Amino acid sequence: MKKTKIDFKTHLKFKKIRFKHFYYDLKHAVANYRRYWKIIADIRCWDGHHGMLTLMIHHLEYYIETEIKYGNAEESYKDRKVAAAQQTVKILRRLRNYDGYAEYRRELVEKKYPKYIELVSEYKHGGSCYSGNFIAYKNGYVGIVAGKDPRFF
Repeated sequence: MKKTKIDFKTHLKFKKIRFKHFYYDLKHAVANYRRYWKIIADIRCWDGHHGMLTLMIHHLEYYIETEIKYGNAEESYKDRKVAAAQQTVKILRRLRNYDGYAEYRRELVEKKYPKYIELVSEYKHGGSCYSGNFIAYKNGYVGIVAGKDPRFF
């Protein structure tokens, strides 16, 4: 295959475009570093998902702030977006600041469905799966395993 030569003028245009992209990438990288440096500095490898939740909360708070200030959507649509983001921030904060949130949900299920029976699927190579989908069954409730209704197998 024959190589084609690019004239010097075109070569300079490509250099200019490459430099322009580098400038904007660098500009946004510096802005992101300034915005997130405290959170990133606090994240440790042993934090698990806690550090990522903190980062997501901070990002959503920034999103809410900029959406309220600069958002150009229709007011009702913008209000729904902001409300959904605020609801997500509340959920993420509850997950991050662990105060028995998972057990609290379990208590609500047990209070609403007192005869709830968990189905446990044991696999032959080890491991198990606990069902969370439940249906009414024999004066109580039972889970659905792998999409199969236990009333029929």
